[in-house]
Amino acid sequence: MSEKQEKKQIQVKATIGDVVWFMLDNKITSSTVYGIELYNNVSWYKFFKKPKVIYKFYRRNDDYILRNEDNIFLSKEELLTSLGDK
Repeated sequence: MSEKQEKKQIQVKATIGDVVWFMLDNKITSSTVYGIELYNNVSWYKFFKKPKVIYKFYRRNDDYILRNEDNIFLSKEELLTSLGDK
């Protein structure tokens, strides 16, 4: 790796296997993180923009739910607090 190249680390709120809380169909729900997907729009400012982090949760019958990192919480209390802020 050259001097001009540097590794960039992405910080995520939760990791695979963590149980997190989110809203689903207007109900408070908890689920285990099954996967994490990262998205970054290709553009001239891509290195300055934080990538979009999407969490994947499996349901039944090979169905799954995707949630943006801003919409998941590490505890039920955090979720309830966020609902009070809106």
